[in-house]
Order: sequence, then C-alpha cells, then structure tokens
Amino acid sequence: MLQRSRGLALVREHLLNQSVSVVDLGVGSFLTISFHGTTVKFWIYLAAWNVSKGQAMLVACEDERDVIALRVQQLVGRTVNETRLDACNNMRLGMDDELSLNILGTNTDDSPWLLFDEGNWFLGANTDGTFSFEREGGAS
Repeated sequence: MLQRSRGLALVREHLLNQSVSVVDLGVGSFLTISFHGTTVKFWIYLAAWNVSKGQAMLVACEDERDVIALRVQQLVGRTVNETRLDACNNMRLGMDDELSLNILGTNTDDSPWLLFDEGNWFLGANTDGTFSFEREGGAS
C-alpha cells in the first residue's frame, strides 16, 4: 500500500495540466485515456462514469456503445485542470470548457481506475481510500 498523500500527489503529478490525445473505448464501457507528450495512461474499468458539461450529462457508461464511442471524443484536446478524489477514491477530472469526467467505483474488491506507464509502474485506486503502487518487476 502507498500512503494516501503520496497517491494523491502522483495523481496530480500525472494528470493535472495534461491534454487528452486519445480516448479508447474498450470492453463494455472501459475507457483508456492517453495524453499528449507522455506515455502515462488512465484506465477506467469496474466503475460507473459519465462526462458532463456544466450541469448537463453528455454521455454515461450505460449508454449505447456507438453513443459512448462518439461522445467521449469530446474529451480529446481538453486539458485536465482539476483532480478531485473523495475518501473512496471516486474521482472527478475537471477539464477546460466546463467538461468533467466523473468516476464512481462499483465494486468494493477492485480498483475502479488505474493510472499507469506501461512496463514501468501502475497506481491503483482502491475503494477503501488506499492506493496500490507497483513498479515493473513487482517492487513498490
């Protein structure tokens, strides 16, 4: 386990001021978000999520896949300007133009999202408010 303060610092370090370059829709409603100029990716799985603009929801994880695939592209080119996590690691990523990505864990046994640099390290958010961190080869 990683100290909560360190987990929060890693989230801010790798997400704040990053511009979204690609949003991939995976199995079901899993999302993988890539950013310009970095190999770090943000993977949302085992979570309910939605994208909103101001007070209006634009798309949610239970929408039809073709709707999801189209509407999540509104995140591309947006810059993350806010990371807000509650005590259970539910997350709100605020972006420019009043867009936000809101993530809610749906399972107490698994991480609703991961932040990772493939082959180097990953940071998992646990729904009990803790974080898991591993480097390549299993060292934490």
